[in-house]
Amino acid sequence: TPLFDSEGNVTNVVTTYIDLEVFRSKYSQALLSQEISIHPKEEKNYQEVIYRSKEMQQLLEVAASVAETDSAVLISGESGTGEEVIANFIHNNSPRKNSKMVAINCASLPENLLEAELFGYEKGAFTGASSSGKMGLIASADGSTLFLDEINSMPLSLQGKLLRVLETKQVKKVGSLREDTVDFRILAATNRDLADCVAKGEFRLDLFYRLNVVPLVIPPLRQRRDDIVPLCKFFLHQYYEKYGKLKILSQNAFETLKNYDWPGNVRELKNFIERLVVTGATSAPYVNTISPEMFGQPYALVGSPGGECSPITPDMINLKQVVDALKRNGGNRTKAAYDLGISRRALQYKIKRYHIETRPETKVYVNNTLF
Repeated sequence: TPLFDSEGNVTNVVTTYIDLEVFRSKYSQALLSQEISIHPKEEKNYQEVIYRSKEMQQLLEVAASVAETDSAVLISGESGTGEEVIANFIHNNSPRKNSKMVAINCASLPENLLEAELFGYEKGAFTGASSSGKMGLIASADGSTLFLDEINSMPLSLQGKLLRVLETKQVKKVGSLREDTVDFRILAATNRDLADCVAKGEFRLDLFYRLNVVPLVIPPLRQRRDDIVPLCKFFLHQYYEKYGKLKILSQNAFETLKNYDWPGNVRELKNFIERLVVTGATSAPYVNTISPEMFGQPYALVGSPGGECSPITPDMINLKQVVDALKRNGGNRTKAAYDLGISRRALQYKIKRYHIETRPETKVYVNNTLF
């Protein structure tokens, strides 16, 4: 902004500037904050679930439909796929949503404690029992939803008692003669095939039928790779808010994550992103490449023989990847190099090697032929 004297001559110039890194950080934070779950039915709480794949969209459509009922739902999937997330989604879209969902992991407690937690107990019911007794989780779910995670781990001796509660809606505390009526909706989750558990005598067939009214199967993360990027962005934002450390991944870094098999599913991805944020080698927010050592052992990338993976190097970048990066970035070589996760010098070498030319109209030519 020029400053003039009384004769109209420029005497001073006022300049306002901002550090480019500050600007880019703020811009990156805005990108991380953007809405990343997409679904046309806005009246449902689809934003609770981070997804972009058609597989999860179809699953959520069914879940939203059954949420309006009191039917039992059996959620199955590999460990770490997000069974409790789906259970919360069903509860939060149900008529019982105004009461907090009651959840317990059946594998987290030994048999005697699990029974006491589920059914409650009267005072003096057993050695070490509270002198005032305790309300069980089933009773505390009155008017709400009871979610039993890893139901396959429930001991056979308790399965019969749970079945009776489900059929009669009557619950009796340990050490009590009185039964109380409880109005609750049951959701259960398993990381094993319950039909196989029934065949092995590890799970009651009648309880299986009682729980399996509406089966929902969550596909593993490797079968819904379109969800990996939005999940990454969600966790990056979550850990930015927690630790104050900003990390922005390049397109090349995202491709590396999309090509990993994620045997631990969403749980492994979440832990990986946290590790990436808190153990970053530098304070720079930009992550161009991801070292295979970050995955730990064992690891496997899709299409890699023997489950081995290697660091991304310029030699691994092919013609199509270079052309696509240049087209995405309007021919800007600095941005394209960042997108690919390589140096600008390495990109220059690729451009010369492949005889690539970018022209002002931002079209890309190879050997003078429009690509």
